[in-house]
Amino acid sequence: MKYCALSEKGKREHNEDSFFIPKHSEVALAAVADGMGGHKAGSTASSLALDVMVKDICRGGERSPEKLIGRAIDAANAAVFDLSKSSDDCRGMGTTLVLAMPFKTYYVAANVGDSRLYHYSEGVLRQISRDHSYVAELVEAGYITREQAAVHPRRNVITRAIGTSPRERADIFSESWKAGDTHALHRRPFRHAERRGYVQDT
Repeated sequence: MKYCALSEKGKREHNEDSFFIPKHSEVALAAVADGMGGHKAGSTASSLALDVMVKDICRGGERSPEKLIGRAIDAANAAVFDLSKSSDDCRGMGTTLVLAMPFKTYYVAANVGDSRLYHYSEGVLRQISRDHSYVAELVEAGYITREQAAVHPRRNVITRAIGTSPRERADIFSESWKAGDTHALHRRPFRHAERRGYVQDT
């Protein structure tokens, strides 16, 4: 298994995202979190969520990876929420989260918010995760198209986030994959690729 990661602020003044990829013999896991709530609070939220989640996963103790991931996400949500309530500097902070835990013939993944998991196989790039966002709900209801969602003025409004409520619901799912396939975890949708039709619908 090969992992790589890149973090850059792009046009933003500050970078509020965090990522995890294993080093040496650490747990087989890739994760990305994109914080919100201002530079300091957003960075704190994303890094705290990943730190707590990874440590909880490393504890093990569950019969299935789905239950293990669910427990770890609950722990991350509680940690971010508790800090946001106890620190004025962190009040209102939260973060998106997307992760993938790969095995030989399948992977288990989860997401909260609009950070995405893509699966590239045999020349086809597919979005696997489902966005928890205002525009995603409009698309699903048939009010707007995916193309309209990509330029909608409220495209950055998310409907779920880690740490903004005492409990948060994550989508947890598994998919098959094979040798040569690639996962791409991204803090935000590939808008440019979508407009050009490079991303297939799930």
